[in-house]
Amino acid sequence: MVLNPRIIEWDDVREREDGTPFGAADLRAYELGVDTDDGVEPLLALPVAYGVGQSPIPDAVKELKAATLHLRCVDSAGLASDWSDGIAVAFIARPRVPAGFSIA
Repeated sequence: MVLNPRIIEWDDVREREDGTPFGAADLRAYELGVDTDDGVEPLLALPVAYGVGQSPIPDAVKELKAATLHLRCVDSAGLASDWSDGIAVAFIARPRVPAGFSIA
């Protein structure tokens, strides 16, 4: 489990399942999904462009407090890849590090 993550990172899709190239013109979105009792459900599309490979954790994810997240690619025709393996995350409001710590 990853506690209080700040960034989501991935490698861009470079080809389709049949081996044909996939590039910036082919990308509609990267979608973030969350585990539910019925499987993975789409949560939101990440506002990123091809070649970026990262996004700040969206507020909608933080509001879940704890979840298992997945990522998939959607092409310009609306065809989606399978979901990636999941990564469990949790957002916990831990106390800050004590200030003024010293040893004399």
